[in-house]
Amino acid sequence: MRKVLCLFIVPVLMAVAGCGGGGGGGGSSTPFFGGVYNVSLIKVSDTCGLNTDNIVSFTHTVNQDGRRVLLDSGSVVLQGRVTDDNKGFDVTNREESGGCVTSTAVVYRPTEQSGADYGVGLALLAVCGADRCELSYGGTAKRRP
Repeated sequence: MRKVLCLFIVPVLMAVAGCGGGGGGGGSSTPFFGGVYNVSLIKVSDTCGLNTDNIVSFTHTVNQDGRRVLLDSGSVVLQGRVTDDNKGFDVTNREESGGCVTSTAVVYRPTEQSGADYGVGLALLAVCGADRCELSYGGTAKRRP
């Protein structure tokens, strides 16, 4: 079953770590997070036993309409909202295929780390019947000017 999980979660990870382009519009009382971000992440955990890179870099495009946020990786779009404290946003996606379900979540939060605008967390959970595994990355994002 681990091989089935590996075959299922790797394409989802690659889709989230894709590229995109474009911006969006934000509301007046809600901070605007739209833009293109350069993202660098380090693997935090992998209970799937995947042979994925420990360090990954890619581009995310964030579009925003009021409190609604879309993160486009170029291959998959995650949807979510600006957090209640207006300091970041959370987006998720759920895909089903071949009896397996993969849930993906990405969070952006402010950081004081030099050279970065946001701390980023990426988590994937794959469930195939009774089997499940998780893959997570953490790192930073810098919005392009």
